[in-house]
Amino acid sequence: MHLDPPRIITQLPVELTWNEGDSKELTCSTDGKPKPRVTWKRDDSIVMQARQVAKLVFLSVTYKEAGLYKCLAENAGGRKQKQVQVNVLCKFMNEYF
Repeated sequence: MHLDPPRIITQLPVELTWNEGDSKELTCSTDGKPKPRVTWKRDDSIVMQARQVAKLVFLSVTYKEAGLYKCLAENAGGRKQKQVQVNVLCKFMNEYF
């Protein structure tokens, strides 16, 4: 059986800044033989696992989503990793001022 080490196709920036309440996603697309297992981690805790493509969807971003997200692709040929720092800007309600 021919093995191709995993490759992460998705281009991830070093850092992202999101506004609280916005809808956002993080996608990690991979390639390799066999198809890689893809794991998203936030601050070293597993958030999601999938085959070949893993997409995190945030319907309404909160400050709790801030952190270092790592996409890890693994198969019998090896492993690759990319990461992105997500910052969240909090909304402040100024109704009474």
